[in-house]
Amino acid sequence: MQSDIIIIGGGAAGLMAAYASATSAPEKSVSILEKMPRPGRKLIITGKGRCNFTNVKAWNEFSQHIRSKSNFPRPAFFNLPPRKLIDLFNEKGLETVVERGDRAFPLSYRAADVVDLLADACRDVGVQVLTGKEVTDIQADGTGFSLFCADGDSFSCARLIIATGGLSYPGTGSTGDGYGWARSFGHTVTPLFPSLTALVPKNYKREPVGGFPKDPALPGHIDRALELAEAGAKLCGVRLKNVGLVSWIDGHVADAVFGDLDFTDGGIEGPLGFQVSRTCVKSILNGGHVTLVLDLKPGVSAEELSARVDGLWEEIKRDPRSRSLSVKDMTKVLLGKLMPRELIAGFLACNPGVLIASVIDATSHQPSTSQDTMIRRGTSRFRVRAKFAVRRCWACWKLGGSTSTSARAMASRLAVDAVQVITGPRPGCQDLMEPMATILGNSSLTMRSRRAPTQSGTVGN
Repeated sequence: MQSDIIIIGGGAAGLMAAYASATSAPEKSVSILEKMPRPGRKLIITGKGRCNFTNVKAWNEFSQHIRSKSNFPRPAFFNLPPRKLIDLFNEKGLETVVERGDRAFPLSYRAADVVDLLADACRDVGVQVLTGKEVTDIQADGTGFSLFCADGDSFSCARLIIATGGLSYPGTGSTGDGYGWARSFGHTVTPLFPSLTALVPKNYKREPVGGFPKDPALPGHIDRALELAEAGAKLCGVRLKNVGLVSWIDGHVADAVFGDLDFTDGGIEGPLGFQVSRTCVKSILNGGHVTLVLDLKPGVSAEELSARVDGLWEEIKRDPRSRSLSVKDMTKVLLGKLMPRELIAGFLACNPGVLIASVIDATSHQPSTSQDTMIRRGTSRFRVRAKFAVRRCWACWKLGGSTSTSARAMASRLAVDAVQVITGPRPGCQDLMEPMATILGNSSLTMRSRRAPTQSGTVGN
């Protein structure tokens, strides 16, 4: 089959390339070869299935969120600015909405509507969209290209566009085919490593008998399909909004971001996790030491939070309903007033020390010097080793008639220590990072990352 222009890959880039080719050169025949059963598979899962298809920030602000070579996409940005893309979608009948953070979504919040719009727009201008066509070989003869597919079909064209995506979501078809073809045509491909990826602390996944498999190319590579450990099971599904996240690399602040964060079957994800993941993973692969600090009360000072904890504790003590409660149960009530309720089970699973402190409280009206020293050493150790530790005050350890300031320095921040990278496939993507940890617990916390190498590598001449 002959076409003037062939695009390999029917994802967002491939569909837009086909539409632009057909509209700018209507006399040319344009075809898309997509190996999956339908186009736009990766688009379907973006934005948790809602499809955050663009961001309307101005370039100067938008470019600050590009972690490497921020000027590289500048021409593309101005050739198709976000507002122009929104106008195009509106003209094609798709209503849109802009939410917090300048993120644009279809008004229906259905990613499938965006995929259907792009595919229909291509067909309307004469593009032939062929699915189930896995290209296995490309040959150049000086006048054009010959393409051969796994099903035995062959195609030829004068112009070829490779839009196969990276390595990040094998389940959607992104298996890195384009990198090999780029090399075969003399292009240089820089080293690839995970970029937008889950960050997974130790004890989040159950370690298989014999340990996690080792991959020299990706130290600590692990399959995301592994069973969740107790902490992971209790944290998975928790979504935190308006929190702060600071990443530390070798003792220095690398990133400080604010927004939403998700605990998933892969670990720490969501907008914040992905924003810092590239820098974290790159450092981990180079032998660096990474710590993440999650601040659940970023708008409240330590002094304010400390006073709030004291006030809440006194309020709980005065409540007649507390008369029948143990100190442990009162501590759980306090936690419910200081953090999202869905986070408490995971917090306590990772941090048994909070309730252990309640036992101390039940047997001692005043903290002894040795107990106070133990707590001080404990919180200090957690900070040094970053055991998903809580610093600044909330799961306050009430010791007798007083609240230990050093124990209180535990709470509102969760610190995660990342020391290795682990990758592994998930439904629709590949992850990188290992098991998860303790919020003030006794077990060590080692964070790793997840997913396979993504587009963090580049292709050049």
